[in-house]
Order: sequence, then structure tokens, then C-alpha cells
Amino acid sequence: PAAEGEEAVSALTTAGLLAVILSHQGNDGLIRAAPNDDPIWWQQAYVGRALLAQGRTAAAFRICDAFVAQQGKDGSWSPSASSRGDPSTRNIADSATMATTVALAAKVAEPPRRARYLAALTRFWTYARPYALPDGSWGNAQWQGIEYRAPYTCSTATMTTLGYAMADLTGDPSWARAADISAIWLSTLAL
Repeated sequence: PAAEGEEAVSALTTAGLLAVILSHQGNDGLIRAAPNDDPIWWQQAYVGRALLAQGRTAAAFRICDAFVAQQGKDGSWSPSASSRGDPSTRNIADSATMATTVALAAKVAEPPRRARYLAALTRFWTYARPYALPDGSWGNAQWQGIEYRAPYTCSTATMTTLGYAMADLTGDPSWARAADISAIWLSTLAL
């Protein structure tokens, strides 16, 4: 159990931190430490998850709406807002981190937004699927013009998490089965 008063201090700290974060949310929904910062998508994704966990869904939706608006026609995402038009970097690890946040937000979104989010998630999965390897691991797609199809633990972990989030969102067990195969691959690394 928490020490006496510890929960109150934690709540104040969380509230204070969220206030600071939200004071840096721009008109485009993204969080910037300074006005000219180039938002890094995976970092934005973790902020979105923190906002969702604290019930700040409107602020989290703004981040996810920006993600969906920045998605490439092929379903991929670039690693940052400024690299949107650069097809040489479209990595699975960062994109699946974003996609998982979108899936978590979709779970609590109203039907029109939920449908938009689900469509974006399906497009991303279609883009990423060719990088799934038979053993359950995932490659990392493109990074600075180089294609990475070899097993990458970070891509595998983020795609595993996305698979479970999609199973929870859709109720479709095939997402969890795909995630299970990747989770087994990850667990063999620890043996």
C-alpha cells in the first residue's frame, strides 16, 4: 500500500505534468517543447497514451487525429512531421508505437472517429505485413533509404503490442493469434 499522503502527491504531480504537457499542445494537436520543434511521432504516441490513461481523451484524440492525417497513402508513417514526404524512412517500430496509441484511443472514441482510426490501423497493418517473418519476428521496413527485413526486436515488440490492442479493439481473435506468435519469438530471446 502507498505511504500516507503518497497518493495525493502522486496525483498532484500527474496533474501538474499534464498541465505542462497540455500547455505545449499546438493547434495541430502535437506537443512541442518549442514552437519550431519537429515532433517525433513515437514520442507523441507515449504522450497520447499518458493522456488516455488520465482520461484526457480530447487531448489524446488531437494527437491521434494528427497521426491519421499524416499517414501515407500506402499506410505507412514517417518518423516525424517534417519527414512526411520522405519515403526513405518508414520504420515499423516507430509506426507500430503510434498505431497502438491510435488503437487505444479508438477503443474510447465515438463511432465516426473510431471508424477513421480503424481504417488507418488497417492500412498500416497492410503496409507492415510484408515485413512479418515466418518465425514471428518483424523487420523494420525502411530507415534512411535502407530496407531492413531481418528480425528486429523493437519492431516485433511494437507489432505484438499492436496485435493485442487490435484484438481488444475489434474482438477478432486472429489479431491475438498473430501477436501470440510474435510474443513467443520474443520470449525465446530470453531463454
